[in-house]
Amino acid sequence: IPIFQNLIQQEKPLTVTHPDATRFFMTIPEACQLVVQAGGIGESGEVLILDMGEPVRILDIAERMIDMSGKPLDIVFTGLREGEKLHEELVGDRETTHRPHHPKISHARVDSIPPERLDYQGWMDRMFTHPRDNTTAAIARGALETR
Repeated sequence: IPIFQNLIQQEKPLTVTHPDATRFFMTIPEACQLVVQAGGIGESGEVLILDMGEPVRILDIAERMIDMSGKPLDIVFTGLREGEKLHEELVGDRETTHRPHHPKISHARVDSIPPERLDYQGWMDRMFTHPRDNTTAAIARGALETR
C-alpha cells in the first residue's frame, strides 16, 4: 500500500504482478495482538497460523486507490517473479489445523523433516540468492556463515 501511495503521489502507473494475484492483509495492531496471544498458548515445536481473514486481490486495491486519488493513472502488469505464487497457501495438502484455544489462531500438524533431508547449502542458496541484490545476499550469507 505504501508503494501504491508513493506511485500515486508521483503520478506514475501502479505496478501489479498479475491481475488475479491475491494476498492476505492485517493491520499491525491486529497482527501484534495475535502474535502475543499465540506466544502465550503455543508449545515448543508447534506451528501456529494466524487468521488473516480472506485474501484480497491486489488489482482491486490498486483500482480502489486510483479511484480514491482522482488521478487518471494506469495499472501495469509486471508478471510474477521467479518462485512467487499467485495465491498464498497457509496450509499444505498434507497438513491439518485445529483451533483449541483461540478462534483466530490455528494449531497446525505438519510432518517433520528427517535430518538427512536438510540441505544447508541449498537453503542458503534459496534464501540469499536474489538477482537484483547480490550484494545484500553476500553480506547476509557471510553473516550467517560466521555464526
